[in-house]
Amino acid sequence: MTHYITQNKTGETKGFTLVELLVVIAIIGILIALLLPAVQAAREAARRMQCSNNLKQMGLAVHNYIDAAKRLPSAATRGGVPTGATAYAEMIYPNWRVQILPYLEQTAVFEQCIVGRSYGNHTAATVSGGINVNGSTVNDVLTGLFIPAYGCPSSPNPKFPMSIGDNWHGTREHQGIDYCCVSGSFDPMATPPQDARGRTGIVGTGVMGATQIARRAYGGDDSWIAANGLMCPNEYRDLADATDGTSNTILIAETSGMYETRTSDTPPRSMRYDIRPQYYGTWHAGVSDLSVAAGGFSGGWCPGSITISWQINGKGIALFDNALADGTGTATPPWLIPNTVMTSTHTGGAQVALGDGSVQFLSDTTDRLNVLLPLGSSDDGKSVSF
Repeated sequence: MTHYITQNKTGETKGFTLVELLVVIAIIGILIALLLPAVQAAREAARRMQCSNNLKQMGLAVHNYIDAAKRLPSAATRGGVPTGATAYAEMIYPNWRVQILPYLEQTAVFEQCIVGRSYGNHTAATVSGGINVNGSTVNDVLTGLFIPAYGCPSSPNPKFPMSIGDNWHGTREHQGIDYCCVSGSFDPMATPPQDARGRTGIVGTGVMGATQIARRAYGGDDSWIAANGLMCPNEYRDLADATDGTSNTILIAETSGMYETRTSDTPPRSMRYDIRPQYYGTWHAGVSDLSVAAGGFSGGWCPGSITISWQINGKGIALFDNALADGTGTATPPWLIPNTVMTSTHTGGAQVALGDGSVQFLSDTTDRLNVLLPLGSSDDGKSVSF
């Protein structure tokens, strides 16, 4: 039998057999296998803590904005259409993410932005209009800009995805932001579609009635933008509007994960998509016409905000038509949808910032109807425990 020889201090020799050596190697391998999951769990815990800190920073920034402006930022602000501008010029003003930059230690960036103007030239000559197109320098500082607080370290999605949409975005890169403000909540599965208080929605233009709180958005029959949250399109709310209490209202939600669905093939294939709201980029308003609540809102996709409708990390939810909240459906990537799924890669759920500035982790199994939808609304009269 082969021996491996060593010599001690007294000059005596001692040998290790091959079997003994293999046993030692096996023990070391087992220890490494046992330690590796613990190391990975520790790293994910650190990433989740950083994500929580990001939400705390954004929540604090919103409160500092309130102290200065005496109101909450608007989820998306529509400006006037300049003479000779393209039809969509009013939809591409900066959203809330730009409004709070000074309170995220990004004053220098904010001061280079023209918040009262849309991206791009938007003249009759530049029919494509839009976000930094064809060398336009309007708000060009946002191109290639990465704000650490806007990125979840656990996200598998690219930091700078190519925007989905026409040539408004061109070849320029904008950060893929992993968090959205919550404009409200709405249940497209109900008959008729309604919020937690029983208020319904309106399709097309026209003034909303007293019992209506949402408007059909661009993207399909099950796509709605609600205005029962704290940060809504073309509106400036106060914390006093959170009659349910700021600790019972979600202000900002995580959308950092990937959406999983199945194809209609036989057998079906599992598909995963980056569905962070980024249609035409992540910094612009994407909202047209008048206030959602006041009536006249006829379209938009609001990439900076979401309307909560679905289970956290829900799978197989068809977000265009024939929505299936039980996860048995198939779907195409819902690039345009303002009520996309809250997602994350944190084990078991996703994180949110509440109106009082606190951060909570919500489980994948959070009751959609009795907890999640009421948390998305600021005035449904329900107090929830989570």
